[in-house]
Amino acid sequence: MKNNNFYKKIYKKKQILLTHSISLLSNNFPYSIDYDGKVTKHYDPKYWSEYLKHPIDKHIIPILLLNEGWLYTDSKTGKKIIWTGKIYPRGENEVIYHEWRNNFHYASYPLLQIESTIKLCKELCEKFKIPRKCIGHNSKVDGIEKFNGITTRSNYLSEYYDLSPAFPFIFLKKQIEKK
Repeated sequence: MKNNNFYKKIYKKKQILLTHSISLLSNNFPYSIDYDGKVTKHYDPKYWSEYLKHPIDKHIIPILLLNEGWLYTDSKTGKKIIWTGKIYPRGENEVIYHEWRNNFHYASYPLLQIESTIKLCKELCEKFKIPRKCIGHNSKVDGIEKFNGITTRSNYLSEYYDLSPAFPFIFLKKQIEKK
């Protein structure tokens, strides 16, 4: 039976799914991490939600990082604009330039947020016996649902843009997989 945005039924977890959003509106993820690295627990990760709308949902723990995603430049003002049409509030020094999926500018992931993500991933891997392995990139991976470890939403479908290329995937992989 569904309780708010999750189901109170327990399944073995095999993946941690990293994702991002500009808001917490859907709230169908057990954890979110804000720009300052503050971790908020929304429900017990032993339960599940229909985050991907895929059978793997019962076996993943989604962690949502607050992030604006891809940006574009307003041709009149030169300001960075969020894909929603609002002005990017964090400034030019918080923009990463990288060509990926027909976009060139991405909101950065602050260091405190990255550190909290690594810490939480390690804790969840330990608690749920998920291997400390990480895909380590944001491209689609065929058969990703068979992988045991840490993935991103963009590993599932090329239509997803999270996590963006602004995320330090190599650093995450090294930190997660080191003994």
